[in-house]
Amino acid sequence: MTLTLGDAFNRRKKLAADLQNWINRLGLAGTERRSYRTATLDGDDAYQVTDFGVARREQWDAIDRIGEFAQRVKQAINQANKTELAELD
Repeated sequence: MTLTLGDAFNRRKKLAADLQNWINRLGLAGTERRSYRTATLDGDDAYQVTDFGVARREQWDAIDRIGEFAQRVKQAINQANKTELAELD
């Protein structure tokens, strides 16, 4: 199957959207969210902080891995753009 220029652009758009989706998900990982239980509670139990994400170091490692993956994707796209498409008979 021959990859056309339009197919390559569509794949690049999909990869960029997937990458942005993962970056957004990682941005939300490890964020602190407050949950308000009731107005009748007093003291420390009234406002509890829950951590729904991973530890900071794991988050940074994941961001680094995604950044490296994004770099490899960009290099592959650049290499594909430099490659001439051959007509197969």
